[in-house]
Amino acid sequence: IGSGAETYVPKTRVVRYEAAMGMVYGLGRQRALEAVTLGAAKILGIDDRYGSLEAGKVADIVLYSGDPFEHKTQVTHVVVDGKIVYSRADRPQIPLALRQYYSSPNIPCCLD
Repeated sequence: IGSGAETYVPKTRVVRYEAAMGMVYGLGRQRALEAVTLGAAKILGIDDRYGSLEAGKVADIVLYSGDPFEHKTQVTHVVVDGKIVYSRADRPQIPLALRQYYSSPNIPCCLD
């Protein structure tokens, strides 16, 4: 399970997807969650400070609208150093009339 970049586009969003794929193909829910939290911290050698919610550890937390392994689930809050640094409710809403939708063949390319 990993994240990275494809050309100039960060792919950090795929971590949840890859963990979910591992979960349904035999890894199981608990091990999939550990793979992207404490397991990742162990690989980086920082599990003494990160990766699980324990007294004395850094508690940066992401809260979701539902199951974090479900594709439609959205981040509702991010807490860093005990402070809410992101709240979905505070995000400006784009009126439906101002949103742009493209059919697949007509999606504009960033390389033009």
